[in-house]
Amino acid sequence: MKKFLPFAQKDYHRDVIAVDCYAKNAFNLSHWRGAPKIAAIHDDTSAQITLHAIENKLPEIEADYVTCNHFDIDGFLGIWSVFNPELALENRELIAEAALIGDFRELSDDKNLALEALKLVCTINYLEQHHFYAPFAFKTREAQTCIEKFDYFLTHFSERFTNIQQYQKEWEKEFNLIIKHLEMFDQNCSNVYTENDLRLQIVETETPLHYYALFAGSRECDMVLSLYNNNRYELECKYATWVDTNRNSYPRIDLNFLAAKLNTMERSGLKWKADHFTDTGPILRLEKEKLTKEIRFDHPMNRPIYASSIKPDLFQRVVVDFFRKAYSGITAKKWWSWQEIEQINSDLQPTLDSH
Repeated sequence: MKKFLPFAQKDYHRDVIAVDCYAKNAFNLSHWRGAPKIAAIHDDTSAQITLHAIENKLPEIEADYVTCNHFDIDGFLGIWSVFNPELALENRELIAEAALIGDFRELSDDKNLALEALKLVCTINYLEQHHFYAPFAFKTREAQTCIEKFDYFLTHFSERFTNIQQYQKEWEKEFNLIIKHLEMFDQNCSNVYTENDLRLQIVETETPLHYYALFAGSRECDMVLSLYNNNRYELECKYATWVDTNRNSYPRIDLNFLAAKLNTMERSGLKWKADHFTDTGPILRLEKEKLTKEIRFDHPMNRPIYASSIKPDLFQRVVVDFFRKAYSGITAKKWWSWQEIEQINSDLQPTLDSH
């Protein structure tokens, strides 16, 4: 009988599956950078990789122990699938969609599938918020504190998975908000620059949105630029470019180059700042105070976004021109190592500093 194993105990056992993380002496089913990749089953999320391993009946999937060093929707759905392989395979598309929503905040074009997956994701979010703590609230102790989450969800999730309508009170509040924001998104989404150009999605809405609406149609993009009323802006690199996927992407450019340019134009008294490109989801924003990872991971509607002195048309033009210059001569591909990204940024620095 399989057992969830605390990450700290992984080296004391031989037969261990590590989902959505990297463990040196385990069988890794993960899209994390550095985790061994099995080409035949590799996919965009760890849950999808796990589903492929189950479907292909890889012998390693029969290991006695399963572990992970953090709790999130993608990792949990992968682990739940290992514990419930038949049910998982019967609902592989639904699980894969929920994992993509949870990890990359994207929705597929299959509306019915996306809505059913949203219910599952909102249920997990509800239970996590009401029984535990927000993602990244205890980052330094996550490998230990997530154990209780996995124990709880592995006990209680299957009933919700098979009877989701009976648990409407758990998912409906967030679900209805997302639907409302998706309607706002559909009415206000601006240009989308695809792989042949910048892989940058630009969204214009009056107010900040829920992430599942803001990033909903961004599957072909690496970054999302949000333009809100009163000259409020954010630019975010998607988590999808931090992990190892099957997608083409451009290398991450240090957003501090762009921040420096914007600061020469900014007259609000605030400063443009950006997270390092190795962060899971770097955000360029106008700051009064540095936000914690927990707040940055939370939805844009739940954090302060300050007014810039730069007008929207000019701001958008500066951002687009910046990346056109940065990506000149660079072709999108499936994998960029940190060494490659660091070298590209180093080579670009003299050019972008003068941008």
